[in-house]
Amino acid sequence: MSNKWQIVQKIDFIFTSNKRLGKIKMKNIILIASISFFALALTQNCYSTDFKGNNDASMPAILALLIGWLGVLGIHGPAISWLANPFLIASWITFGQNSKYALPLSIVTLVLMLSFLFFKKILVTEAGHVANITNYELGYWLWIGSALIIVAG
Repeated sequence: MSNKWQIVQKIDFIFTSNKRLGKIKMKNIILIASISFFALALTQNCYSTDFKGNNDASMPAILALLIGWLGVLGIHGPAISWLANPFLIASWITFGQNSKYALPLSIVTLVLMLSFLFFKKILVTEAGHVANITNYELGYWLWIGSALIIVAG
């Protein structure tokens, strides 16, 4: 009887080990997908404005990432969405650690990213000139996708 019990325990261990390995692999896939979407977003334009009458004055996403914090310091409305970037990094870290904070952080990240849609004008020069946002481009949607992946994960 003890021999049968040992076999059952070994079979159970094999199945539960595979489940744990599957969860680890899936978590890594989700994390890599989110980071990949973010990296790909940085190679695209994120929005266009009508600055100086040009309806196609596009903002490269990498530039928005690098200088967006200046708008936060200057308390410029749309720049609040830039704060999603540090929250996204925190989401990745907490997701990788299986922290209970991963989901709330990723939801805050997504809300901050989506807040950009509520602004119609954006600061376009250091002199304080603003322009209408005319289009949300691929880089913006990939950025949103990077947060959606973590939220869904």
